[in-house]
Amino acid sequence: SSVYKELDALKELVNFIDSHSNLLQDPPSLVGKVPQLQPDAHFRTTLATKDPPGRHYHELFIEHADYERALRHEKITVETTQESSHTHMVEITYDSHSHHWVITQCDGEQHCWDGHSNMLTKID
Repeated sequence: SSVYKELDALKELVNFIDSHSNLLQDPPSLVGKVPQLQPDAHFRTTLATKDPPGRHYHELFIEHADYERALRHEKITVETTQESSHTHMVEITYDSHSHHWVITQCDGEQHCWDGHSNMLTKID
């Protein structure tokens, strides 16, 4: 039937879009190209010292654009991974004088309630 012919034509168009892009009114701009995304930056907190909740670390990931902003001394807000049944909402930045990544706020306070220091370790 004509419906199946149209469906087959559509499948052909989608499966071989590079060779049929001239048939489209508005061809996709990324045909045959894969955007090169930078990986997220990966960090780890110091070991928590308070009990409860007990000894633990958190990790956090920031997108490359936010990483670049932090390198320019802008503050970035990010949520940590969940460990010991909780997360932290931290504000971080890069200190170019000490060459350290630092937490400037943790859950709205100067220091994390469970004893993480304000220093972060960048994981490569």
